[in-house]
Amino acid sequence: MRPYAEAFQPSNTVSGFRMSADSIIYCLENLTDYRQFERLCSDLMNQSGYPDIEPLGGSNDRGRDAIHVSRQNPEDITIFAYSVRGDWENKLLNEDCKRIREEKHVLNRLVFACTSSITATQRDKVKQKVLDRFGWTLELFDLERLRTRLAGDLRHL
Repeated sequence: MRPYAEAFQPSNTVSGFRMSADSIIYCLENLTDYRQFERLCSDLMNQSGYPDIEPLGGSNDRGRDAIHVSRQNPEDITIFAYSVRGDWENKLLNEDCKRIREEKHVLNRLVFACTSSITATQRDKVKQKVLDRFGWTLELFDLERLRTRLAGDLRHL
């Protein structure tokens, strides 16, 4: 069984009806274990260009679920924030970014992974807001991007 199978185990039916949706989407939308979601995201990020990611999540993480410092350029710092909340933009801008700035963390890039679907227009607008308000580049992993990674070369996760 895959490492996250227990936390993301769908049933064959929903309210007596056979499931027709993609099982990865169903699992992400209905997950019950946030700590397992953090672990899944950090594992996914490790395989998505951040090989030196260090998970920090849990309580007292000072606004960071994980951090990556590039070995080639130690000044290239990425902070990760993960969310399962439906109000993803509010959480990102008014909680995560605000907390990261209040804690005076140094970073070049923020990666935000969430279980919400984000349109192209929303993506463009929020990236610009983060750049304008905080001076950071934002990379987003929404529901569909997570699904694509997990259904492709990272299906072993």
